[in-house]
Amino acid sequence: MAVTRSLIFILLIFVPLILAVIVFIGVYVWKDAKRRDMNAPAWTLISIILPCFVGLGIYLAARYGHSKLHCPACGQNVKESFIVCPHCGAQLKLRCPACGIPVEPEWKVCPQCAAPLPMRTPPLQEEKKDKGLVWVLGICILLPAVLILLLLLFSLAPFGYSGHSSVQTGNTLAEWQADEADGWVLEEEPLQGWLEDCALMEEPGVRVLWQRLYCGEGDDEYQKQVCYIYVYGYSETQLNINISTSLWGNVGMKLNLTGRRDNGAPPMLYYAQVRADKVSGNEPAVYLNGAEQKGCAEKTEDILSTIFDPSPITE
Repeated sequence: MAVTRSLIFILLIFVPLILAVIVFIGVYVWKDAKRRDMNAPAWTLISIILPCFVGLGIYLAARYGHSKLHCPACGQNVKESFIVCPHCGAQLKLRCPACGIPVEPEWKVCPQCAAPLPMRTPPLQEEKKDKGLVWVLGICILLPAVLILLLLLFSLAPFGYSGHSSVQTGNTLAEWQADEADGWVLEEEPLQGWLEDCALMEEPGVRVLWQRLYCGEGDDEYQKQVCYIYVYGYSETQLNINISTSLWGNVGMKLNLTGRRDNGAPPMLYYAQVRADKVSGNEPAVYLNGAEQKGCAEKTEDILSTIFDPSPITE
């Protein structure tokens, strides 16, 4: 299950990312080819169909010599070096009014005849820097690096963790104490101290004592996330456990409690655990009648494992 989730997560990242890059390249080639009077549909298909940016490379090589400048008079494609348009004869470059040689717009004096030059805007605007190409080339360089990094991270992820299960037991405190003869361990510390603190609760609510345990040896090693749930001020309570598996294979649980507010109801004590190759080190999420109960979970470290293993786990 963890492997399937991980593969789905990879596809959800890779596929949209690659499709977005393909669309970006296609739009750029379409617009650029149209400005240069090239066959935009054909070059767009070539740029997006050929893999590994081969099509884009072919287009960039083929567009050399195809200027995207156009004559302001007839609209025909012209090069930046043209002084006049070869199609209609319109002047494309500024000329000295005295001797007629081509001059630059920022010159104030003609270098040929020393005649003063008036400030004029050239008929043909210079080709601006292609910012779109900068973005395309940047993406072509960064995308493989990002994909390699993500693949490396996913290859290190422990996707093999699986096989979790859970068990729960819920009774009033009086019923738990009556079962002490069958091996329950409510008198052990720190469970007894925690129960004494819970008995001091003034407002209805829920408290959780939990721990992560490392069990078994060698090939039989596994982990458990285990907890006791104390419910005060509610009757007709029920506990449902949702098991979740993270991308990295950590198995955790979400505790969903429901009940009716009743200050006279006897306190309830639930026991729950989840077993897996690797369990979450984060505290269980606790919800009471749909509302998240933050700050109610307490983690304990140095305890007897039997405190958190009063009954066999159900596979």
